[in-house]
Amino acid sequence: MKNLFYNQETSSLRNGWRIAICLLCYIIIVFIITSVQRFFSPLEPIIGNTTVKNLLLFILYASITITTWFILRFIDKRPFYSLGISFKGNFIKELSQGIFLGFVMMSSIFIIEYFLGMATLTFKNFTSFDIISLLFYSVMANILIAYGEEFLFRGYIFQSLLEGTNKVIAIIILSLLFGIAHAINPNVTIFSIINIVVAGILLSTAYIKTHSLWLSIGIHFSWNFTQGCIFSFPVSGQVSKNTITTLSQTGPEWITGGAFGPEGGILSTIIVGGTIFFIYYSPWFSISKNSWSFSTWLEEKASLSNK
Repeated sequence: MKNLFYNQETSSLRNGWRIAICLLCYIIIVFIITSVQRFFSPLEPIIGNTTVKNLLLFILYASITITTWFILRFIDKRPFYSLGISFKGNFIKELSQGIFLGFVMMSSIFIIEYFLGMATLTFKNFTSFDIISLLFYSVMANILIAYGEEFLFRGYIFQSLLEGTNKVIAIIILSLLFGIAHAINPNVTIFSIINIVVAGILLSTAYIKTHSLWLSIGIHFSWNFTQGCIFSFPVSGQVSKNTITTLSQTGPEWITGGAFGPEGGILSTIIVGGTIFFIYYSPWFSISKNSWSFSTWLEEKASLSNK
């Protein structure tokens, strides 16, 4: 019976139980925040609905991060940086690579639509202060979303599945969940969910190639920021007022994505799919320096137990 719950090799709970505990904690956190959400309603006339939403997201992701730290510390007995969030090594390089990739991917979609006569941009008549304020707010909001979603879908649960199963199973399960999580977004279609799943595969591949979350966080942030703030596309079905341009768009929805944004069109499928292969096979990406290694950790534990 003990072996059903306890892995003697790692001296910890088996992966399935660890994942179950983590999921239960996450569900409780979401339930609590959803329950107290109405108490934040009086703030909406003062700071705006979007700011209140981002505040709740911050509380959600901060709570999930702290909870995960406790699970790692007291159940797994591993350091927090084992999740691939370390400020040592080449995290700046990986984050920069991700930001560059996300910008190039989304810019490619706009450029293709522009030359096909499907999209044009005009810059809004903002003061310098307005532009700086808007960019700052948009950067902060998109950092929050990129970190939170990567932590949820490429963090503890994904990495525990990697250890307990294999790359293919872990990628498929978490990418499907990533797509399902966006199924409640406005203007969603079957095609857009498929594209979100493909994006999940891309972001999972970024982690697997580097053993770090920085590359996937950079891609996720830059993709959303460039998509919404710069090109004024809808981001996963949601239209933002925090844009520096006005977009005029025509053309079939299966190409442009329509009201869901580029993530609902075939251009996204092609570009994201191509980037998956680029990341996986390119020597430009490699395992992060000073990244935590599960196999090395097992060897160190075995060595200590034999002394």
